[in-house]
Amino acid sequence: MALTGPEKAMYNFLIKREAAGNLNASQKTALDALKAKVGPASPSSPQPLKGKVVTAPPPPAPDAAKQAAAAKAAAAKKAADAKAAKDRADAVAAQKAKSAADARAAAAKKAAELEAKKKKDAALAKAKADAEAKRLAEAKKAEALAAAAKKKQEEEKAKALAAAKAKARADAERREKEALAKKQAADAAAAKLKAEALAKEQREKAAAAAKLKAEKDAAAALAKKRAAEAAAREKARLKEEADAKAKKEAEARARAAAEAKRKADELASKRRAEEEAAAAAARKRADEAAKERARVEAEAKAKKLAQERAAAEEAKRKETERIERERVAAAKRAEEQAAAAKRAEEQAAKAERERLAREKAAREIKERMKREAEERERKAAAARAAEEQRRVAAERAAAEEKRVAAERAERARLEEAQLAEERAEADLRAQRDREQQEHAARRAREEVEAREAAARLNAEREAQRREAAEEAARKKAEIAAQRKKEASEKKKREAEEKARAIEESARQKRADDERRKQEAAAAAERDAAARAAEEEEARKAEEAQEALAKAAAAEAAKNKPTSPRAKPPPRRAAGGAAAKPVVASMSRKRARDSGADDDDADAAPAARTTKPRLKKVKVERTGPLRRSTREGIKKKKGFYSQRAMELEAWKGTGTKDDPYDAR
Repeated sequence: MALTGPEKAMYNFLIKREAAGNLNASQKTALDALKAKVGPASPSSPQPLKGKVVTAPPPPAPDAAKQAAAAKAAAAKKAADAKAAKDRADAVAAQKAKSAADARAAAAKKAAELEAKKKKDAALAKAKADAEAKRLAEAKKAEALAAAAKKKQEEEKAKALAAAKAKARADAERREKEALAKKQAADAAAAKLKAEALAKEQREKAAAAAKLKAEKDAAAALAKKRAAEAAAREKARLKEEADAKAKKEAEARARAAAEAKRKADELASKRRAEEEAAAAAARKRADEAAKERARVEAEAKAKKLAQERAAAEEAKRKETERIERERVAAAKRAEEQAAAAKRAEEQAAKAERERLAREKAAREIKERMKREAEERERKAAAARAAEEQRRVAAERAAAEEKRVAAERAERARLEEAQLAEERAEADLRAQRDREQQEHAARRAREEVEAREAAARLNAEREAQRREAAEEAARKKAEIAAQRKKEASEKKKREAEEKARAIEESARQKRADDERRKQEAAAAAERDAAARAAEEEEARKAEEAQEALAKAAAAEAAKNKPTSPRAKPPPRRAAGGAAAKPVVASMSRKRARDSGADDDDADAAPAARTTKPRLKKVKVERTGPLRRSTREGIKKKKGFYSQRAMELEAWKGTGTKDDPYDAR
């Protein structure tokens, strides 16, 4: 299958890296895919390098074309790095998508497990409900069968709960193992990426060190060559100046006395002018050097390709300026030499004219004034002394001029060396700045990649933690629901047992009430028979008392005394004692009405019976409750909550004679 343009470029790039042995895992995968797509290799396919790869030695000096090629290679390398980063990002995205697919599959599996568990719980709940209904239906038949069924059901429930717990524990252990395996795989991938980044950084550092060394060697060679050329030029200039000065010294010995003073003044003014010019030139060079440093520093902040172009243009411009300065200096030296030669010729001609004039004057003076020979001798001696002084002064001036020229040449040489050193330092500084920028960019890129990897790892860990927390919360909720369900079932069973107990108690109470009613009816019949017998006895006793009263009245009327103060004899009973009239009192009437006449103290001894005394029974309160009790029952606090439950259970269990709902 034919490849597209980008695929061809990538294929060529990857096969070259494979030949050099610089492929990483993602690049090897991409190359295998491209090889599978392109099929077997053809004669036109790129061939791998044979043998050992040998790099060419660094060039002796920077060249614009080579720098452009190097920039192009750097751009290609940068594009390859960007492509490799993109491949790594694609691989990470694929791995992330795979992890997401795994997570979705795990979630689907977990949902299926939850659904199965819910169905199982529903079936178990339904079975439990059926068993409970059956147990409730059969509870009236036999308590033993209900207890056995309950025990069996609890055993089944315990087994199911234990099985569910074991399954949940196994699922949790499996998820923990899967999470640990994923974490180990992520850590291994991160370590591999880190090792690859470290190896790449080391290779880049080695290449940068080799490049820096080559540039330093080239700069040192260039500086050495320039220093040799400057030394040769300086040596030639010094030789020319020495020749000119020797010629000037030979001609200066013949100068006149007046010319020596003028020359000394001219030399002093010229020296001052030259010193001022040298100072101005030094200031100008310092300004130029400062401007150059500022320009170099400004250019160092531009892009890499612009920096290299600017560096090439700057080197060319500096070379042009250096050549121009050397040409101007050579022209200036030539002009100075020509001016010095002209001045020397003029001075020689003038000295010759003066010499001829002096000879003529001497002859005239010798002819005219022979008598002034001694004066002339004295003047000649004075002139010779002055000439000697002028000669010494001229020699001193020449030595001073030579010293000043040597100092000026030394200063120029030092300034030239300093400028060369400053240029080399500026180049090195620019190179160092470029390397620092590249290193900072690489470090920033690596930090971004590390942060992204850490963020992905943290996101995965956070997802795992949330998943574990959700699983724990789900388990906790299931356990709480199970416990709540068990508590509600237990409460329901207790309520049912309590209701059954209350119902049994009510039934027992109704039986007791019926029994008590029957006993009360029998007692009432017995009391009625006893009252009838007592009434009969009382009637007979009253009739006997009336007969006794009549007999006593008759006897009293018979034995009536004559004196009005005489008292009647006391009435005696049948036994010989005084008889007291028996009258039915109100208490006896009340006792007769209530059936408790055995407690009457006013009855006659003959009318008393020997029935047993009834015990006092504490009757339960059946009227309205107290206000505090009603409020406590309404709020269901403390003791009254139990009381309220009992009242709810007892409500509707009363009879017609004892309506409990009245409370």
